[in-house]
Amino acid sequence: MNISFEYYKTFCVVSESKSITEAAEKLMISQPAITKTIKILENEIGSSLFNRSHSGIRLTSEGERLYAYVKPLMLQLDETKNVMDEIIGDGKMNIRIGTSITVLRMFLIEYIEKYTKEHPNVHIYVEDNTNNNLITKIKEGAIDIAIIISSYNYVNKYSNITRYKIEDLTYGLFCSDSYMENLNKSVSVQDIKDKNFIINVNTTEINKFYQNHKLNNHLSVASNSFIIDFVKAGVGIGMVIREFGEKIYGIHEIKVKEELPKSELVALTNNNKYHSIAISYFLNGLLKK
Repeated sequence: MNISFEYYKTFCVVSESKSITEAAEKLMISQPAITKTIKILENEIGSSLFNRSHSGIRLTSEGERLYAYVKPLMLQLDETKNVMDEIIGDGKMNIRIGTSITVLRMFLIEYIEKYTKEHPNVHIYVEDNTNNNLITKIKEGAIDIAIIISSYNYVNKYSNITRYKIEDLTYGLFCSDSYMENLNKSVSVQDIKDKNFIINVNTTEINKFYQNHKLNNHLSVASNSFIIDFVKAGVGIGMVIREFGEKIYGIHEIKVKEELPKSELVALTNNNKYHSIAISYFLNGLLKK
């Protein structure tokens, strides 16, 4: 019997889902149809591919060997199909980008403007989200590229995510023109520890810095863009990416003697997903910027 591409595709989806029910939803076919397909594969190969239990299904050792062989072929076939769709289609390609409002305003808008002029047939979708949510979306393939501010020398914990460093970033302490005097004078963090500090609760390294220096946590927010807004309003002092803060009218850096945390602007992609020509051009241009 000749086993078709769809049989192996079904096998791979079931292997990754570890559930017939979930695989049926993804493939939009019935559970009995999936069970029949797996049975045909097992009969053809002459070996059981899954161990079944109340907690779900798991690959047997034979199933693991088949998956290791078949999955790269499935990815290659998907890539070939996508390339052909681009060649014979209407020429319209899509890029799904996830980032933060701060990165979008301070870095990405200018680049996207240039890219859309050079690639008018590419449709770009941009969404704002937290780093954790963007990483999840990259893992699931819900977006093509995530552009985030990451902790310095962060060790990638996910095998299917590739991390590209765009540039190094440094932090600075910023306040409004009216909040403090003598901004040109270098001070110690301890000299200003009783001032009002605005903290992003989602940045672990910066929170450690604030705690170690016993700084007054006057206001907690969940976004770097909120820090900038409150600093501009004169509410207090915020730690802002220096390369971004220097572009904002109405706020100034407080010169401090202590070394502040560092970070990196990075792009994330899923290395198990197909990257169209449009995505590759976008990413390459971003890394050269």
